[in-house]
Amino acid sequence: MFKKLIASAAVLVAMSTASFAADAVQVEFTQADGSVSVVSFMADGTFTSTTGGTGTYSNDLATNTLCITPAGQSQLCGVAEKPVTKAGDTTTLTGDSGTVTAKLLTDIPQP
Repeated sequence: MFKKLIASAAVLVAMSTASFAADAVQVEFTQADGSVSVVSFMADGTFTSTTGGTGTYSNDLATNTLCITPAGQSQLCGVAEKPVTKAGDTTTLTGDSGTVTAKLLTDIPQP
């Protein structure tokens, strides 16, 4: 499940690199089966999850693609349906492992 969640974390591709200068950006992911996890994306390019997962990420703003490398696993990538910037905004994410709903829990600081 964690792999599917992280593969679809492309909601963050809407951010510029400068906006990561703030504290962690938190996103709540809801799987098709109703299970929920929260992922914190840090300014240093790392992430942690309430499921216990950790790893690194990078994004490509030109293609709306976010790639995640969970610790001990292969890189996974996903694409956001639409950008989100304010707490409460939601989007559908499609990644290597399927589709999830993402809800932004913290505002994304704008440069």
